[in-house]
Amino acid sequence: MPTLPGAYQLFYTGVASFLLDGAPPPVDMAAAITTADIIEAAYLSSRSGAIEVLTV
Repeated sequence: MPTLPGAYQLFYTGVASFLLDGAPPPVDMAAAITTADIIEAAYLSSRSGAIEVLTV
């Protein structure tokens, strides 16, 4: 997912607008879930030494 270098304030402004004003979320929810799945798989793999298989 492309990002703007050094523009994190835009992301957090989007989060605030989402929470306070009902604006669309600044990140696609499916992409956020996939990112969390990848992070969890990396964590589990680092603890067990096993390869974690992700399903799409």
